[in-house]
Amino acid sequence: MSTLTMTRPYDRLSAMTDYLISKRDIDKTKRRHYSETLGDYYQLRRDGSFLFDSGAEYTRAELDKIKELSDEHKKQIHNVKNIFKGATLL
Repeated sequence: MSTLTMTRPYDRLSAMTDYLISKRDIDKTKRRHYSETLGDYYQLRRDGSFLFDSGAEYTRAELDKIKELSDEHKKQIHNVKNIFKGATLL
């Protein structure tokens, strides 16, 4: 610590580490979305599939099949996919 300014010397490594940790946390929240209907967070993958935090995964073909269903049916399908750990069911 400098006695003239009473400040600590600038530590570039810890500053960069702090920056990368905060950037990683911000990036995680940007990529996660919340489904009001299912009450679960999910990520949209590059191939268009959805991966939920609970483990359920929906391909584009599955999403096309269930988009016209009622919210109650979507919840039931989601519960079954959680049981089977995201296996393709439809």
